[in-house]
Amino acid sequence: MASTAAYNADNIFAKIIDGKIPSHKLFETEHALAILDAFPMARGHALLLPKASGYAELYDMPPDVAASVLRELPRLCKAVREATGCDGVNVVVRCSAAAGTATVHCLTPVRRVSYRANSKTTAARRGRWSSMARPRLQRKTKSSH
Repeated sequence: MASTAAYNADNIFAKIIDGKIPSHKLFETEHALAILDAFPMARGHALLLPKASGYAELYDMPPDVAASVLRELPRLCKAVREATGCDGVNVVVRCSAAAGTATVHCLTPVRRVSYRANSKTTAARRGRWSSMARPRLQRKTKSSH
């Protein structure tokens, strides 16, 4: 099944990949860019962006292109887990507006989903990004691979 969304080469993620819009880069490969979400839904909310342009949805990508991006998911998940101290992460892929995406550039969000039992983080703070964790996450992803 092909996407019904037309790819917009002027979308915000294409601009981030091209360096036209600043981002908090975690790591970059030949095929993917991992960044922190500018408007995080949870602490550690990161995005894995394919550098290949022209694909509005994951199912628009040829398998080899998708594989070259998605092979970076373990690295990103480990970085989020280590930087935030969470027990697990949530990996979400949304394809099309019907699935809740508002963009026309395929992306894969990774979010922290659980907290350590002894965490003093309150429910009110769980959805906010800690400015202290941001540098830790960036350091961990740059030094690991």
